[in-house]
Amino acid sequence: MMGRASDTSGKAYWVGLMADGQSIAAVIRGFLGSEEFAGLCAAAGVEPGSLPLTEARDRSPDLTRFVGRLYTEVLGRQWDSDGLNHWCTQALDNGYTAHQLAANFVFSDEFTQQNHDNGDYVVVLYRAFMGRQPEAEGYAYWVGQLDTGAKNRCEVFDWFASSPEFQQIAQSFGVRIV
Repeated sequence: MMGRASDTSGKAYWVGLMADGQSIAAVIRGFLGSEEFAGLCAAAGVEPGSLPLTEARDRSPDLTRFVGRLYTEVLGRQWDSDGLNHWCTQALDNGYTAHQLAANFVFSDEFTQQNHDNGDYVVVLYRAFMGRQPEAEGYAYWVGQLDTGAKNRCEVFDWFASSPEFQQIAQSFGVRIV
């Protein structure tokens, strides 16, 4: 589409978008909208044209990356296109917040059926909501809260989902918090 070989940084950018969940249609649309492609079309005397994006995952690359992150950090697997589209639609069209999206992953049948013990559950929450492994003191505290019944998994989830660290992560992806 550009009449030349790709440059290293440009190729990395477009491949990265697809790795993060954007469709090939979104990449093609990006090329169609570029000044470089417009210049080639003008030189050839043709209109660049356009390509409508029909998938929710293509409407917000940052949201798509956020949802993809929930797949890897919570479910421990790669996202799938149908899932990305579903959860991006929930956020874009139905107003789901970062908290609501995360809750749907943490309390999903898929996650629940992994039968995590309290320690594993806490580690997943740290990775998903704070972007890091737990420190020893925090890990011991939250596992203790769960093991003694002082707090249940919903209460611990709510604390992590309300943490400033998670709010920063959500904001960095442009995802609505509340």
